[in-house]
Amino acid sequence: MTKSQLRKPFLAKRKNLSLHDLQKQSQAISQQFFQRFDLHQIKTLHVFLPILKQNEINTQIIIQEIFLHYPHVALV
Repeated sequence: MTKSQLRKPFLAKRKNLSLHDLQKQSQAISQQFFQRFDLHQIKTLHVFLPILKQNEINTQIIIQEIFLHYPHVALV
């Protein structure tokens, strides 16, 4: 199966997520991110901004947490 073939059903699933489910998934991903990565030694981190109309995971949760607790990390 090609990337293009795999992409279509996953895009459809993401678009069908309710706002509540999207918020839950975004929070879960944020929690996993901070559990798995120690940002104390990180200087720069690249973060994508979510495209809300595409029902993308809300990375603003991660961004806000970094601003509050890891001010030494530059976000690009």
